[in-house]
Amino acid sequence: MEQAVQESYTNTLKPWHGWISSAAFKVALKLVPDSKGLITILMGKNKSNDDFKKEMRTFISLLAPLLKEIHNVLGAYGLDTLKST
Repeated sequence: MEQAVQESYTNTLKPWHGWISSAAFKVALKLVPDSKGLITILMGKNKSNDDFKKEMRTFISLLAPLLKEIHNVLGAYGLDTLKST
């Protein structure tokens, strides 16, 4: 899980972060739970695996178009290539 978070950060946010934000990320990275722990947290106490999977599929199907629209808006205003100085 830690590796996935690190790769995601490196490919998305790191280019826009200065040294303070990058240092804060390194501290936060140490708090990332393992995969099983994350699923337990997200799943809650009273859900079956099937219910959880269904909810995650619904969440992802709703989130993906929203993220695409955000990316398009940022691109339209030339804000998708800004980097920290």
